[in-house]
Amino acid sequence: MSPLPNYSGISKSIRRHLNRAGVQEQWIADYWFTEETFRAEMRDAGFRVATMYPVHPALPLQYYTWSYLWRLSPLAAQVVSRALEVVTLREPLEWMALCVCE
Repeated sequence: MSPLPNYSGISKSIRRHLNRAGVQEQWIADYWFTEETFRAEMRDAGFRVATMYPVHPALPLQYYTWSYLWRLSPLAAQVVSRALEVVTLREPLEWMALCVCE
């Protein structure tokens, strides 16, 4: 089973902006979990994972698909977008989890 990242991050440009503004401490921590270890950690913290949503690994492609291709052919945009979603389910960039307090 491949690890699922629980990732929160800010872009390099935002990090540079914060550094220029005097913020030096690290606010973001990245952790890698398998689905099983993530669910166990959430359970130990008093949460139940209700569902996990894959985050699209090709967000820029989705943007261009709907911003530009859709204007030329809505049907083609739907086909391309659905194909990109299939790729997401196989190899997500990261996951967003919806957790419920137990």
